[in-house]
Amino acid sequence: MRPVPPFRCAPILKAKAWGGRRLASLFGRALPPGQPIGESWEVSDVGDDVSVVADGPWAGRTLRDVAARDAAALYGAKRLPPERFPLLVKLLDATAPLSVQVHPDDATAATLGADSGKTEAWVVLHAEPGATLWRGVRPGTTRAGLEARLAAGTVAEVLHPIPAAPGDAVFVPPGTIHAIGAGLVLYEIQQAADVTFRLWDWGRAGSDGRPRPLQVPQALASVDFQQPCLDKRIPAPFAPSQELLVACDKFTLRRWRGALAEDARRIGPHCVTVIAGRGALIGEFGRAEAGAGDTLVVPHAAGEYRWEPEPGAVALCAHAPALEAPSAGVP
Repeated sequence: MRPVPPFRCAPILKAKAWGGRRLASLFGRALPPGQPIGESWEVSDVGDDVSVVADGPWAGRTLRDVAARDAAALYGAKRLPPERFPLLVKLLDATAPLSVQVHPDDATAATLGADSGKTEAWVVLHAEPGATLWRGVRPGTTRAGLEARLAAGTVAEVLHPIPAAPGDAVFVPPGTIHAIGAGLVLYEIQQAADVTFRLWDWGRAGSDGRPRPLQVPQALASVDFQQPCLDKRIPAPFAPSQELLVACDKFTLRRWRGALAEDARRIGPHCVTVIAGRGALIGEFGRAEAGAGDTLVVPHAAGEYRWEPEPGAVALCAHAPALEAPSAGVP
């Protein structure tokens, strides 16, 4: 099989009432004028939000079409292609707090009519002074207690706050009540799903002057009240120049701080997002350069390569464990 180079996808921009313009100021993104952009979906095969390949031999085709017609090159001939590309990569810009919400796990989602649950993780790229993330509820909080807080409008008093700073990583498993505060730009990696149940929205009105819809029954059915109030993830040394940020059944997330070698035939297709500086992926496919804010999808057929960063460059690498080869060197 001929090597296939890493490729970019055209961002799918989402205007949100809580969004802003910092994806332009931080990463040089061209944003629609006058719109508060809250999310940029960098890689997606979720519902109608399907990424279009922006460069390389597959340019102009959707990620879904590539997966259907070139599964061996994208996933590897010996892997069973998943129903959809398993990773959803986003950049978020929050100038106001997002709703207090929860995602179900796969089993609960099935009972609530959703295709799947959602597991996610955040890495803080920019944080203004005092910026806060919320993850989980204080110990001892019960469903009855939470319902009473909802009725009284005091939910915030039982949320577990996490002061945010650039570089922080926070894992959000399904069943965890969470919220993103104002003044933050985040990288988000998640299971390829878009199921969210709003529990509370800070008592504010939407753009039409009315409260935004909530899904309280579904949210309460999804909450895992035994989920501990964990703070930031402590990066674990993984290998030279690498830190392990998250490892779960839906994705593995590593942070690259220096030059290293990787093999797409071993871990399957993965997404490399540069969050500071510039660097290049170099292999038999040639050279694929990327700067801060860029995400490269590395297909199985890219094979072995090296990440060669400029001084100070940092990247995040996300892949789905289910797509790992059973042994190294699987063609």
